[in-house]
Amino acid sequence: MLIVSTILYGILAFFITIRVFAENTFPRWIASFFLTVVCGNILISEILHFIKRLDNDLLFLVIQIVLCMLIILVLWDPKKKIFQNPITPFQLTRSKFNLLDGFLTLGIAGVLGFTFYVGTLSPINNSDSLHVHLPRIYYWLQHGSLDSWTATVSTQISYPINISLQGLWIFLMGKSEMLFFVIPWFALVVAVVLVFEIAQLLGASKTGALVSCIVMLSFPVFLLQTYSYQGDVFVSTLILCVIYFTLMYLKKKTNHFLYISGLALSVAIGAKQ
Repeated sequence: MLIVSTILYGILAFFITIRVFAENTFPRWIASFFLTVVCGNILISEILHFIKRLDNDLLFLVIQIVLCMLIILVLWDPKKKIFQNPITPFQLTRSKFNLLDGFLTLGIAGVLGFTFYVGTLSPINNSDSLHVHLPRIYYWLQHGSLDSWTATVSTQISYPINISLQGLWIFLMGKSEMLFFVIPWFALVVAVVLVFEIAQLLGASKTGALVSCIVMLSFPVFLLQTYSYQGDVFVSTLILCVIYFTLMYLKKKTNHFLYISGLALSVAIGAKQ
């Protein structure tokens, strides 16, 4: 069910990308996909909380299908009742890479691939995750709602919940604690993509943007956070989304970029204390 749920988010992100961006690129789809997954999981989890069915994976998927279909219909808007312009035809813009860019890209892919491999070796087991973040996910699933409880650690019920809701989704749909690392790892992937995009918006060449990504990945703190559910990488990626879409607004003068930036900021505020 996790694969089906992910594909649904991917399709919705595709329609968001061709509606929002005039030129469609893979990095822009990745940024849209990240925000789609995050915001979709928060919205659906809140809906299930109010009907006390937070532990029902089938109902989660049904609500997701309905919401995705409704949003896609709004974005498509064939009769132009919401948007003045028709949806942008899909035209994937490809970037040209020289040999050096190819080596830098392979290096980045190698680092990300290695971190993914390490993540598959054992479940997340650092103390903060075991004492705070993971117990609240299991409690929510056990009781079917986001209601508070008599916690052994006060931070289990006082910390912001948006990142924990992502873990709830991946455990509910994937049925394995080995998958928790995928959330911070994917956030790291999106962070790399956003650093590349932001560097280019600020005037860097493709080679310079790739070097920026290499520099970011050279800091151990980024890689080590991939195996923790503390959420630092996750929140950093959301802030990069804020910066990226704000820069897009300043460049294109289109209000929807500013709205998306504000959405990412609000999710970040609700993700970490």
